[in-house]
Amino acid sequence: MNIFKKTTLVVAISLSIISTGLAQNSSYEAGQKALHNENYFQAAEKFEQASLDEKYRQASWYWLAYSLYKIKQNNKAKGILKELLRLYPTGNWAETAEVLLFEHSKDEERSQEFKLNDELRLIAIEQLVFNNPEKGIPLVTDLLMKTKDLEIKRNALHLLGVSDSSKASSFLYNYILHEQNKALKNSAVQMLSLRNSKESFEMLTELYRKSQDNKLKSTIIQGYIHSDDPDQLVRLLKGEKNVELNRKMIQLLGVMGANKQLAQLRNTLKEVNLQKTLIQSLAISGDSRTIKQMAENSKNKAIQIQAIGSLVMLDDISGEYMIGLYKKITDQAVKRKLISTFVSLDVEPKLVLKLLIDETNKQNKKDLLNVIQIADGNKELFEFYQIATDVKLKREVIHMLGINDQYEKLNILYKQTSEIENKKEILHAFAINNSKQNTRFLLNAYGTDNIEIKKMVIHSFLVQDNPDALLVLLENETGYDLKKEIIQTLSYMDSDVIIEKLLQEQ
Repeated sequence: MNIFKKTTLVVAISLSIISTGLAQNSSYEAGQKALHNENYFQAAEKFEQASLDEKYRQASWYWLAYSLYKIKQNNKAKGILKELLRLYPTGNWAETAEVLLFEHSKDEERSQEFKLNDELRLIAIEQLVFNNPEKGIPLVTDLLMKTKDLEIKRNALHLLGVSDSSKASSFLYNYILHEQNKALKNSAVQMLSLRNSKESFEMLTELYRKSQDNKLKSTIIQGYIHSDDPDQLVRLLKGEKNVELNRKMIQLLGVMGANKQLAQLRNTLKEVNLQKTLIQSLAISGDSRTIKQMAENSKNKAIQIQAIGSLVMLDDISGEYMIGLYKKITDQAVKRKLISTFVSLDVEPKLVLKLLIDETNKQNKKDLLNVIQIADGNKELFEFYQIATDVKLKREVIHMLGINDQYEKLNILYKQTSEIENKKEILHAFAINNSKQNTRFLLNAYGTDNIEIKKMVIHSFLVQDNPDALLVLLENETGYDLKKEIIQTLSYMDSDVIIEKLLQEQ
């Protein structure tokens, strides 16, 4: 049974169940309809008539008493419920009748007459808490202190949390101070924060300062999610030496959107991990301005790298900004972090090319080349090849143009270059894609007198897995050594059809 459903809801559910099982008695059915329409005088009359039938008596007496309470005939209602309990102490309606009787009894009668179990007692008390908090709250606190059932205790704490009574906050504060069960203390903290009042958060602040239990402190910090005053959290943070608790407070400030308070912490936090957490929270709260300042001005590269990574999450950061920042940064690790953001920010390849031309660090140059390739900056790759002097980088560009299937540009480079090693690299680039024009180019390239080029063409067709092209070479080749190499290459392809064809031609 969910004890935090209002009693009226319990009544409504019970009514729907009863109406299904007892639909044959016309008076009972008429009583239900009158009850639904809040015509309690008529409902009482109909349920009294229905109670003459033994089959409907328990249900009818209950709803008769309920209706009588509604029309202020309390003594008559009380007498009917007591008669129901006397005649049917174990009947289906006994417990429900006890709850209804408890709700409408005077304080002195509750302690003397009722033997409700703790769950039913709390159900009955709940209605009082909402109708008359001044009377209901003492009953809740009394039950909370006396019951041994942990679930009942948690539910009672919840009832205090949602109550409108100012007494509930004071009780929860003292309960947290003296309760030994840590789980219940945590539940009480959550309920005190749920009250979301200036008084309740002042109490939480006081509890935090008095506590030596970091787990309880962590629960108190979480409770500030309901607060609209982040300055209280900042005051706690400044007095706290535990790094993990500080981290939790900084994270929560981000969730609260406390940009002003977070920005003020920038120059006060000394611990690197806390500064990293600060950057994450600034990103969550959308404060790109402060993160930019940390990325540009921090002397710690770990902080700069964290700031750069967080800036990418924000909508108002452009690739142009990252390019500008790259030009200012001198640390190579930070520069590589910036390069890693260029693709996701769709930085134009022509802007990356300018950085590439001016860059002197070989790893950074290679990373910038990768960015241009991923962005399909084939024009920029071709342009860089023309001015590059580093042999390894030039070969890297050739390979990238091959991956991007840039036939025309590779064709131009092949004709321009006189270096055999570069020509071989270009031939290998043509082998990456097994297109007709690439195959045709390789067949034409085989027409040279240079043995190294011929061997590279043979190898390129192996890379393409193109036995038909190799058979063309074999048919026209007259040199014994080259024929032998072509046949060996064909054998690597492990095709019985090819071998049979070769044998047939012999």
